[in-house]
Amino acid sequence: VGVVVVAIVGVDLTIAHLYRARANKPGVFFLPGMEEDKADLVVEELTKVLKEARKHAHVVLLSPHWGDNGVDEPVELTRELARGLIKAGYDGIFAHSSHLVHGAELIDGKPVFYDLGNLVLDYGGGDAYHQAILAEAEFSQVGITQVRVHPLKLNTNQAVHLKGGPAQRNLNAFISASEKLGNHALVIEGNMAVLPCEPGRRRGPRGSLEPPQRPRPDQVRLAPVDRILDSLPANATPIDVSWENGMRLVGYDVFLDKLSVPKGGNIVSLYWTTSQPLGKRYFVRIEERNDSGKRLRQDHLPGDWLLPTEQWPVGPIIHDRTLTRLTFDPKGDVQFLAGVMEGKKLMTPTGDAATLTEDLVHLSTATYTKGAPRLFEALHALEGKP
Repeated sequence: VGVVVVAIVGVDLTIAHLYRARANKPGVFFLPGMEEDKADLVVEELTKVLKEARKHAHVVLLSPHWGDNGVDEPVELTRELARGLIKAGYDGIFAHSSHLVHGAELIDGKPVFYDLGNLVLDYGGGDAYHQAILAEAEFSQVGITQVRVHPLKLNTNQAVHLKGGPAQRNLNAFISASEKLGNHALVIEGNMAVLPCEPGRRRGPRGSLEPPQRPRPDQVRLAPVDRILDSLPANATPIDVSWENGMRLVGYDVFLDKLSVPKGGNIVSLYWTTSQPLGKRYFVRIEERNDSGKRLRQDHLPGDWLLPTEQWPVGPIIHDRTLTRLTFDPKGDVQFLAGVMEGKKLMTPTGDAATLTEDLVHLSTATYTKGAPRLFEALHALEGKP
């Protein structure tokens, strides 16, 4: 940014275990951070990253994905993490996860925006889920001197700046949320608000900086090759359900049959083939139902969001995984079902009638069980990690 070199550290602290980067696989930087006993570990690991970034940048910002969806203010654990990370030396935090705009506060003069809302994703829900703020930061080589806050509204496929009355209403709501966090420094100027910051002393290196050097990959992969299999894995349950577009579900695996209390999660693996080139984008639906009749639905692109159906080869098995977050009252049983979406329409499958429920395929049932390991604990045990 001009004469200022800025490093941005992105990290997912929620449930991105499936999508984490590995030595031979691209992905996200993941840390299991949204548990009280993991907070110190998160600060420790992100401090290591910060120290490396300081070798190459005057200013280092953190962009974490943290917290639960639909929460309208930061929880104490999130604020605790923010305090630890600013104390470690980050120059600012600009976060996201809940899909709702949260307030901002200053910690040692550094800005912490707990959630910017939805800048891109046309997320379902009411009008609150289609609001966002654009944080325009002003830098020196010492740090952030001020942040200009622009209110946005997310229309279909386009984020637009708000003006006049709508802008004032959103800014007032943002300022009110920030004041609850102890931040009384925001000032409205026209259709934006301004947050003065105090960057403090210089932390980064002086003079010109060389960017970090990384070797170029041998080739660009258009699809994750580890999602394309020659045969059904031994742990998968065989099944045979077809759709008129050529898609066929040949197996599945639901990782846990016992769900932890109070927060349960699971991993649903589906194994697909197609008898013909699809040439069109279809979505896979995972639905969970509890004993009370409540339903949760997750529609996603198959192949860990990286292998859309128009790229599917004919013949091989496509491995698709979904990490589910369960918000049910933690008791009783949960059914796991799967289907295929064409646009907003659930397609009708053909197969054994005993496996079909309202155009969905019944996979298995899991039970909330006190003392059952949390999802990540079970995964780490499976992988032999502490």
